[in-house]
Amino acid sequence: MKTKGFLQYAEDAGIQNLLVDTAVLDIPSIGIAVKAVKLVKKEFGLPIGGGSLNAVLKWKKGNRTGKNAKKVCVAAAITAMMHSGAKWVLYGPIYNSDVVFPMVAMVDSTIACTNSRTSVTNILTKNNPLYQNETQSKFFNALIFSLQIFLCFYLENEGMLILG
Repeated sequence: MKTKGFLQYAEDAGIQNLLVDTAVLDIPSIGIAVKAVKLVKKEFGLPIGGGSLNAVLKWKKGNRTGKNAKKVCVAAAITAMMHSGAKWVLYGPIYNSDVVFPMVAMVDSTIACTNSRTSVTNILTKNNPLYQNETQSKFFNALIFSLQIFLCFYLENEGMLILG
């Protein structure tokens, strides 16, 4: 007799919109989470992402190399997840948004541009941050500021950024 798996239990419970979260426990597990993103997307086709920055934020020795070391490492951890194909990323407390939002826009643009130029898939649209002019850029910055205020109230200093 075949036993039910997690996905079958979720379906039976009426759960329709699944988000798979990779388990990031510490700095070394970021690499495992990146690999999990690729495997789960390939095997199940579900939207997957994670909070790779959680390990960085909990890293006690992270600031020993400079005051911005953790911010840089947060950006690197999220970039790794995005390049592995993550559909969403957690970015932690709202004060990380000043680093994470523009970083996500830049990484999303490079991924879209690379995919467009290598004919993987043409997902580069005129809405991509790569094509923003100065007026759009000012609007984008104002929108980010508005979103930061909104998210402060509704996410209680926790964040999840949906990509693409």
